[in-house]
Amino acid sequence: MCHDGRVEPSEWGIGRLFDHMADAVVVANAATEQIILWNRGAADLFGYSAEQAKAMPLHALVPPQLRDAHRRAIARYAASGEGAVIDAQAPIEVSALRSNGVQVPVELRLSRIDNPPGVEGRHVLAIIRDATDRTAAEEYRRRLAVREARRMDALEIHDDIVQALATAKMAFELGDAVRAEAAVEAALVEARALVAARLDDLFDDEGEMQPGALRRRLPPGS
Repeated sequence: MCHDGRVEPSEWGIGRLFDHMADAVVVANAATEQIILWNRGAADLFGYSAEQAKAMPLHALVPPQLRDAHRRAIARYAASGEGAVIDAQAPIEVSALRSNGVQVPVELRLSRIDNPPGVEGRHVLAIIRDATDRTAAEEYRRRLAVREARRMDALEIHDDIVQALATAKMAFELGDAVRAEAAVEAALVEARALVAARLDDLFDDEGEMQPGALRRRLPPGS
């Protein structure tokens, strides 16, 4: 520990890259949830300075809907040294809470960390990565896949309508009114399905009309 009371990362076996990592690196006491170490990556991600972070409990970084589960998990680790996330030795995706109240998706990896001489209690090392860009890209790819699937469905329905109308035309020409009527009815069924597919394509998953959706489908000059 420095003469001014500051804790150095090297005391916890953390190297010189501590303050140069883009990921947030946080060390905290599991029993008290006191934050011991807080790097620049953590300040950038959460919006708190190191001084601010060390004056607040670890659960302040956890969204309200996850705090009960967080408290149970960290209490279990403090008591037994075991925990589902820390024992998994793999990152999980959760939501974190920034200083401005905005929740952000993050990849969280927890590890055990050895205490410096004279330090009591179990501590945990958290490496936290902002997953906003990745999750946004995944959502964009998912929406593209859904849109392409709808487009293919619409093309198939369109072909079925054309075929049904061709069958109706031929039946009328041959004087087979029953067959012609059935073909027209089939075309109407397919047409309704096509309209429903087009309407689905106008709206996003939350039921909001997508920006420019109507403009893309109106003929020039409309």
